[in-house]
Amino acid sequence: NSSSSFKVIPIFVSRILPIKMAQILWALHRLLNKSKFDKIVSSIWFPCGFTAFLLKPFFRLKQFLCIHGADVLRASLKFKAKPLISLIATHADAVIVNSHFTKNMAMNLLKLPEKLVHVVNPGLNPQKYQNPKQSLTGETEQIQQLEKRCLNKIDLLTVARLTKSKGHAQMIDALPDLLKTHPELIYVVVGMSPPR
Repeated sequence: NSSSSFKVIPIFVSRILPIKMAQILWALHRLLNKSKFDKIVSSIWFPCGFTAFLLKPFFRLKQFLCIHGADVLRASLKFKAKPLISLIATHADAVIVNSHFTKNMAMNLLKLPEKLVHVVNPGLNPQKYQNPKQSLTGETEQIQQLEKRCLNKIDLLTVARLTKSKGHAQMIDALPDLLKTHPELIYVVVGMSPPR
């Protein structure tokens, strides 16, 4: 958006974790000293949320921590990660999640108070999708066949990255039972696989 004004400051960091952490801490410390920010949004809990947590008391920052479902699940399975993510989250001014499912998971597994966790659903620009046919580039025969079959009706739709954690396999496993009672059921999956 041309009306937005922001600056991207790339930080090149090492793959070696202790060096990486020191580089991020140093870069963030310099940036905070220079720019006098009073709020920081950490889009992932580690290393971004962790470094902001360490610097927060020195700069009187308000920290808004974004937590993803995969973060909570992984942390709950790792003995060392769970107390750390819980500590960072409980000291944040707000924890932002993208669904009520993730909010409940964060509250149950990380023992976060309900008033701390806020759901902000992912948004989209509706004007961009007013005419979906125009959004599709190079319509394939498959898409055209699906359009004819759906006739403006989709019974089940999953829009997510094609990864194991999103639950596509469980839905596909449930389809035979669903088709017994709903033989005309249509299940559409929209998503991309992550880069390898």
